[in-house]
Amino acid sequence: MANRRSFKTDESFLEKLAIGAIGARAVFESLKRQGHRPIELERGSMS
Repeated sequence: MANRRSFKTDESFLEKLAIGAIGARAVFESLKRQGHRPIELERGSMS
């Protein structure tokens, strides 16, 4: 691991991904409630 170039720990990175997925789902649902028909452009962005 001497040449490791990451700036976050794996746990921190996964935590940020999970937060992003939760936020994407919340925005998606809010748009649906407002009468929009959103589509997920990047597969897996909400999971």
